[in-house]
Amino acid sequence: MIKGILKYWLKRKMRKRFDESAQNFDEAYKWVADSPIREWETKIRCISQFWSRTTYPNCDLPITEINLQRAIRMFNALNK
Repeated sequence: MIKGILKYWLKRKMRKRFDESAQNFDEAYKWVADSPIREWETKIRCISQFWSRTTYPNCDLPITEINLQRAIRMFNALNK
């Protein structure tokens, strides 16, 4: 039950920081949520390094993308 509450908090935190409509958001959330709680903050910081918001001239809304593969590589490098 406690982890369920913390996962709810995690999803809200990630939604505020990265925008839920971001490409790869669900995969990034699962990657963080399925790990031990002590690794959550480090993984979120890795994701923060590799997300971008781009506005194209013919588009009204910016497109947000999370480069999850690069975030995973960074996390693995930090934990060696």
